[in-house]
Amino acid sequence: LCADAQMLTQLFLNYDCDFDAVNLYKDIVHHVTRISARAVAPQVGTEVKNKKMVDQELALSRTGLEVLVVTLQSFLKSLGLPGGDDVFGDSEGGRSSSLSMLRQTLKIDIGIDTSTTTVAVVGMENKASTPLASASTNPSEVSLDRSTDLSDRSNSIDATNSEANAMSMTTESSASGVAGKIVDAFDKKRTAQQNFEIGRVKFTLSLKSGLAFFIENNFVELDARDMARFLYENGETLDKTQIGEVLGREPDAAYIKDDGADPEKGGPGFFLSILYHYVDQMEFQNMLFDDAIRLFLSGFRLPGEAQKIDRIMEKFAERFTRQNSDVFPSPDTAFILGFSVIMLNTDLHNPSIKEDRRMTIESFLRNNKGIADGGDLPEDFLRGIFNRIKENPFSLKEDDEAREKADKDKSANTFESLFVFEGPSLFGSSAE
Repeated sequence: LCADAQMLTQLFLNYDCDFDAVNLYKDIVHHVTRISARAVAPQVGTEVKNKKMVDQELALSRTGLEVLVVTLQSFLKSLGLPGGDDVFGDSEGGRSSSLSMLRQTLKIDIGIDTSTTTVAVVGMENKASTPLASASTNPSEVSLDRSTDLSDRSNSIDATNSEANAMSMTTESSASGVAGKIVDAFDKKRTAQQNFEIGRVKFTLSLKSGLAFFIENNFVELDARDMARFLYENGETLDKTQIGEVLGREPDAAYIKDDGADPEKGGPGFFLSILYHYVDQMEFQNMLFDDAIRLFLSGFRLPGEAQKIDRIMEKFAERFTRQNSDVFPSPDTAFILGFSVIMLNTDLHNPSIKEDRRMTIESFLRNNKGIADGGDLPEDFLRGIFNRIKENPFSLKEDDEAREKADKDKSANTFESLFVFEGPSLFGSSAE
């Protein structure tokens, strides 16, 4: 792959220069560089505990360096620069070489070949010399024809050189224009990514200043629907706690201080409109109720206030019931059960709650009696929800990753304490 400059160029153009795509070429080079630098040859005199593993690491590093060299060489070849082989690819059998395909793709020709100009000049010379061969044998006529032909020949060569220079300037101008567009596209994407990272930090520190930064830098418009789209599409990048705060704001909360402003454009009710548009983007059709809640809560962290949770879950219940009309008799039933499911998840998996005080399935069934417009939901339906949440709690990916990291750190500290005897957690708190 890295030996094909055309492929690498296509990756760069279609991914790294596209704001909506990942930096694929950059990631390839970055990871190959990390691989090539991961191993260090053991120093002379040091003890090697696992020679096979060290040899494998060194071999992998050498391979990474080879890939980097091949990548650089492929570009040198494609540009016709020193350090690369001019014969790049197989042109036999009518197949185009990678060099010509690359130049054709980019519409550039760095170091334009002058052979075409030479052939043109030679052709013009041959044409100019033709009258001499067929000239009259009369000396005066020959002399006159020869002087005329020499003049025409000189003019033809000058015209050819002018055309070649014009063609060269046009080609170079075209190459410069295309290359400039590529650089501009890449710079715009890099600048946008840097600005997005700045906005992400601002959003984490301050909800309003973060939103203001994103609006000022044209990442999102001051529009409730577009804001909902932005939060939904960037849920894996933006701070989920702050997203939950946006969705849970008071019904009359506004972004701009103007009582007469349109709620869709930042006026009173702006954040409630964002919540409605956010939920309306989600699809819960034919999903289990607890799976729908799991999907819904994967994009943000629920606020701590009960009133905010009510507003968010009320809109969820409305959306779920509209898409699954045969599950609950009304949105109120879905809302009550949804709130009960969230409480169940907290009760079953909160480490601060003792095992003997956790909610049982009987308690869960009892808590949800009569919520179906005065009737009861099927017991098997509620038991299924209880068992699935008991086995698989609601959690954000960030929390899972933090928990895994904490467990690894804890294991490492425990391992060190066993051998260094500096683990107070193994022996209780120190007496001071």
